[in-house]
Order: sequence, then C-alpha cells, then structure tokens
Amino acid sequence: MVESDKKDIEVLLKNIQKGLKKHSVKELSDAILNHIGNSDNHKTSDVNKVFEIVGADFGIMPNTIKRARNNYKVTDARHIVYCLLHYDLKLSIRHIAKKVFDFYPNSVVQGLKRLKHAEPDKIKVDAEFVEAYNRSKEKLVKFINEQQQ
Repeated sequence: MVESDKKDIEVLLKNIQKGLKKHSVKELSDAILNHIGNSDNHKTSDVNKVFEIVGADFGIMPNTIKRARNNYKVTDARHIVYCLLHYDLKLSIRHIAKKVFDFYPNSVVQGLKRLKHAEPDKIKVDAEFVEAYNRSKEKLVKFINEQQQ
C-alpha cells in the first residue's frame, strides 16, 4: 500500500469518527449514499416495467403490489418483484426495501429466500412460484433487450 493511500485511509476514518459523534450509523450511511449517489444505477422505467409485467401476470394493478397486505396473490407478486429487482436488475436489498417499497429489508430477504429455497419438484406452490418468476423474467429480459437496440 502506498503511503498516500494510508494517509487517505486515516483521514477517511477520522471523518467517519467525527460523523459518528454527531449522527447515528444509519444517518451517516444514508448521508454518504445521498452524497455519492446510489450505487444501484437503474432506470426507473426498468423498475416500473417489472411492476407492470408482474401485475399483468397476476391480474393486479402494479400499485397494489406495493401497498396491499394480507393477500397471498399480492404477496406472491411482491416476492417475484423482489427477485426480479435483485437477481435480474441487480438492485441491492436495501435499495429495494427503502427506495422502491419503503419496507424493512427483512421483507425483501424473505421473498428472495422463497425463490432460492424453492423445491418445485416436491411442492406444487413452489413450482407455481418458480414458473411465474420465469415467465416474468423472460418478459423483462425481452424488454431490456428491446431497450438496448
């Protein structure tokens, strides 16, 4: 490591220490993200298209996916949206939770785990979920490819 890099790291750590004296860890983290911009570069149109694709597949309005509660159909759709945003658009869990849904990150993690741990060969509900995810993913990939041409 070059001597100037060491100095830069020392200055960074001192600044973080100063920031933590005045703000909580979350406040400091949010301020840094706001200042440097979110690393989750994406087009709003891509995120909106995910909601549109999944909503159409489930026969529900895109806004319902964000807001409705206590409905298995909406929950399935929401979990598929989480998966598409994270696995396919490469958005972070935190970004999906805070910027897209205004939920706790644990909600997103649960939806992602559902796909990751699905057993479509054994459980009918898992098979339906994976099929719905794959249908939506196919439509999203087609949309993104058309955008790039």
